[in-house]
Amino acid sequence: LGLSFWAVWVSLAAATITLMLSPLVGIADVFYSGHLLPAKLFFTLMAMGIGMLLALSIRHLGKWMVIFTRQYWNWNVKLLKGGN
Repeated sequence: LGLSFWAVWVSLAAATITLMLSPLVGIADVFYSGHLLPAKLFFTLMAMGIGMLLALSIRHLGKWMVIFTRQYWNWNVKLLKGGN
């Protein structure tokens, strides 16, 4: 169960990085196609904004997951040693 939470965190972090790099894809599209559509420009800016908001959320979620994982690990060690 713990590893699945970390797997979700890693996939959300990858999606965040992808969204934040979307303007680079937009620039490459302009160079290849030769014209800029306003809808594509606004979509890439929106994707980058969502990526920045997700980055803040992922950062805080990662901190809480580290704390939770550490506490869970310590509880398991204590349980194996014979404590409650």
